[in-house]
Amino acid sequence: MSRFYCTFHENSLSLRTLSHYEVEKKLLLEKIQLSFVQYEDIYFNCIICGECCFWGLNIGVFLSDHDITRLSQLGPEIHRELNVPFDFIKGTLGTKKHGELYSCIFQGAKPGRCEVYYQRPFECRLYPLILDTTVDGGILLHLEHCPGITFRGSGINLIKNLEEFFRRYFEKEDFAHLAYLIRKKLEAKPKKIPILPDIRGTWISREKALQHVFSETFLSGVDLIDIPQRLIRIYNDWRKNTVGEEFKPRSISILEKKDETIYHPLRGRIGNIHRRVDAEEEVYRYLWLYGLELIYRERTFGFVHLYNITLDDEMSIYISALKDIITILQTKKMVDLEALEFALSLVDQQLEFYTRIANKHQS
Repeated sequence: MSRFYCTFHENSLSLRTLSHYEVEKKLLLEKIQLSFVQYEDIYFNCIICGECCFWGLNIGVFLSDHDITRLSQLGPEIHRELNVPFDFIKGTLGTKKHGELYSCIFQGAKPGRCEVYYQRPFECRLYPLILDTTVDGGILLHLEHCPGITFRGSGINLIKNLEEFFRRYFEKEDFAHLAYLIRKKLEAKPKKIPILPDIRGTWISREKALQHVFSETFLSGVDLIDIPQRLIRIYNDWRKNTVGEEFKPRSISILEKKDETIYHPLRGRIGNIHRRVDAEEEVYRYLWLYGLELIYRERTFGFVHLYNITLDDEMSIYISALKDIITILQTKKMVDLEALEFALSLVDQQLEFYTRIANKHQS
């Protein structure tokens, strides 16, 4: 497991030349581990598109004391203009329902520029990184794909230059809040979690099972369109050897299909499906790396310790998400990394939606 994590190191600089704040920041950054280093390089540049302001669960954004101060300073005018009550700040940012999704109160029915972008809360500034902990309680950051994430190109290298990310998007008080969360709030992952019905196990045993399933799926040279079905077969082979029976994944989709045309709730019409598509070789590799990312991200598999979701539920989420990703790729006759970035940005931010549906069926 540890080979997929890295520790961030700043270039060497004498601590004696730094302020107390800079020293604390330097020491904190050295403790941060990343669950997405298998990419080697991945770049981010916030394009203020607003898509991260829409969620599949009605959980909103938790606010720090500094967030409340920042938002309170906006004054009553903007609250009247946006039809937002002035006393909306009560620990979490308010939400609005739009069809099957929820949005921040500072967004409309469709994604757009945040109305309070320069006063946005800590969690929004941290995005597309998600704060989490390792099994032993270490600091762990996950990545969610959004329109600002690319495998190649301009922007901040989130693996090799994490310091620049915090310098650009954080204020001093935001970094202090991150340090506070790490000292006071974050807990190690639970030692026992649901694996299969009536079977509990460790996080490491779960990861080993998923590594096996995803590796067997992606290292087989299967056609792009057949990946979800092969994932089901490999998982069921493992499941039969473990508990002696197969499972049938639930069908969940965030996409809407009308004839051969595909629609997304945030982007609208995506395009028409082509039954035969050609994909560059690198697309398979990066889709496999994304599979590894799914394995290590708590956010992806739906708050396991909150929802009591088993591996069966996880696989329903993963298979459904991969089906949607590949459906979007099928709207292109030739699939390259840019097409994959586009597909991931439409699906990856909404994995909470798949989680909610899976949990609803479980309940």
